[in-house]
Amino acid sequence: MIMAFAAISLYARILFCSHVEPEIVSLSRTCKIKQAWSQKMTQEYGNKVVFCGGSSCAHSVMGIRLLQQHGIPTVNMGLLAGYGASLLIQSGLGEIIQGDTLIIGVEPQVLAEPYEMLPCACKLGYTLGHPEWAYMPWETPMAPYFGVALRCNTGWKSVMLLPDVLHFSKAVPLDSLSKMDASGWVSSSYRPREYLSSSFYSSHLSEDNKKLLQWVHKQCQQRGARVAYCLAWSLREPGDAAVIRKTNLSLLKEIAAIMPVLRDPRMGVCTDRSQFSDTYYHLNAEAAVQRTDELARLIKAWGVWGPGELETWGNGEP
Repeated sequence: MIMAFAAISLYARILFCSHVEPEIVSLSRTCKIKQAWSQKMTQEYGNKVVFCGGSSCAHSVMGIRLLQQHGIPTVNMGLLAGYGASLLIQSGLGEIIQGDTLIIGVEPQVLAEPYEMLPCACKLGYTLGHPEWAYMPWETPMAPYFGVALRCNTGWKSVMLLPDVLHFSKAVPLDSLSKMDASGWVSSSYRPREYLSSSFYSSHLSEDNKKLLQWVHKQCQQRGARVAYCLAWSLREPGDAAVIRKTNLSLLKEIAAIMPVLRDPRMGVCTDRSQFSDTYYHLNAEAAVQRTDELARLIKAWGVWGPGELETWGNGEP
């Protein structure tokens, strides 16, 4: 009886977290829209390009423009960096079939952080029917749903939000669906008032994420798909630009030893605030057009850094 009650309580906690919390409800609906576009691209064109990453990816890649202007069927699976590299990458990999291309755009500071079991990733993974995405893929938890349940925190704050969730159309989700197009690109009209403080991070991949990228590369090879890493653009103080470029360069060298890396002489650093919207990782619509067109050229030509080129860039000769 006690075990049955505990099991029911854990299951109730999972349902409460995955169907009541506005952020989880919003993101799960967002993912389903992206997945529907992915299926449409596969059915109509056979092969496609899938971008995955955090919100910088979601705000940078215009899938409809890539299709209509450049003839590249594309889906933008970008979510939020706070959900961790494992879920972000595995959700993109889940859309990959033979002949596809996976572009990993996870923010560099996320890749520099050691793996951590994140409650938000557990909730979203369960809601999407993939609780294993919250784990590193080489882990084999005996009961992933049990692990998810233990990390689904509830409280009176969530209970008080229930009326808003039941009337979801009246609630304001994290990224309003009205600002996201069918391909998964998210737009924002807000402009930053000033530079945000530059965040500094390790110049090396964490061991967990190094293994994750190696695993993804192997998975794509087995599926007959291409894979590459794409460095996110970020707004930085001019005085911090050199340090961030050096940090990103170091990370790219490690990533390039695992998989191809798309060329970006900027090293992901921008100092023009007019290109960004509400955060220093979110491009506005005009800059997203520029970024999308550059990515189209790189994908068509498979413009990746060649052997030794990153070392040359590091010597001041981009």
